[in-house]
Amino acid sequence: MAPVKEVGVGYEVVDVNFATLEHKGPEHLARNPFGQIPGFQDDELMLFGEFPVFVAVDSNSNNGLIEQ
Repeated sequence: MAPVKEVGVGYEVVDVNFATLEHKGPEHLARNPFGQIPGFQDDELMLFGEFPVFVAVDSNSNNGLIEQ
C-alpha cells in the first residue's frame, strides 16, 4: 500500500492466505466482493483496487499527491 505510506496515514495490514483460499472466504469477500487484493476499509467506506484506494487516501490527507 505505497500510497498509504506516501501520505503518512496509519493503517493495518490484514494477511490473506491465498494457499488456503482465504481470499474467497466470507470475511475477505466483505472487503472485496471479487476476492482480490487490496481490500480497503475506512470506517463505513469499503474500497477495492489500488487506484480507488489511492484517491480516497489522498483526498482525506493534506498532501495533495493527485492534482485536481
